Amino acid sequence: MGKNLSPVIVLIILSVLPSIATAYLTEHELSLAISALRSRGYKLFPRTITDSDLRLRLLSSRNSTFTLFSPPDSLLDSLDLSFTATLYDRSLLCHVSPSKLTASQLQNLNYLNTLLPHHRLLIGNTTVSTKGADFDSVTVDGVRLSVPDLFIGSSIAVHGLDGVLVAEVESEDEEEHYGELGFVSPEIWPVDEYVAPSESSATETRVPSSNNRRIGVHGDDVDGKVSHGQFSKFNHRFGL
Repeated sequence: MGKNLSPVIVLIILSVLPSIATAYLTEHELSLAISALRSRGYKLFPRTITDSDLRLRLLSSRNSTFTLFSPPDSLLDSLDLSFTATLYDRSLLCHVSPSKLTASQLQNLNYLNTLLPHHRLLIGNTTVSTKGADFDSVTVDGVRLSVPDLFIGSSIAVHGLDGVLVAEVESEDEEEHYGELGFVSPEIWPVDEYVAPSESSATETRVPSSNNRRIGVHGDDVDGKVSHGQFSKFNHRFGL
């Protein structure tokens, strides 16, 4: 009887092994990633994760890995002040991809999925000059990775952004649907407490329109079109 059961037991063990071996994000690793962000001057984005349903969503997605793109505090604060709660919630989802990718891996991609359904980020490459030296840099929807590979774990990668990604709400029905995500807007941080993680060399400024739902584009993009996937960036020269 025992000999007859052996093949069955082996098959059961083999079927279970792949799920055991697959990595997933743990609370400990997420805490390490959040601590790394805070140590580099990114404070609002980690607070937004811990104070919202996004943290639970990251930890409850078993067999999944993630990439976080953290915007500077000043720009995330501006986003919170300038847009509706729904647009703020949707924009947060743009900063998370359901795949762990290092900066070098991002360089080989054209597009990247996000937690916002049916929205992808356009991945590009640019050359940045600093103190007379040129080096390659990755861009996400035109926003430069100012601190690539800020944290790399077994299930999560974190990069610091030089701007913020903004999603557009196209209809009232869509707004009602995404209003159920349950995000909590972070507290307002005084401007004098903010220390920028990096200096931006961008010259383009994009500001919200008066209806708080569409993104006006100014500067080099004179035709007024919104970037790929209807995302746009705010740089360190963003002004209210």
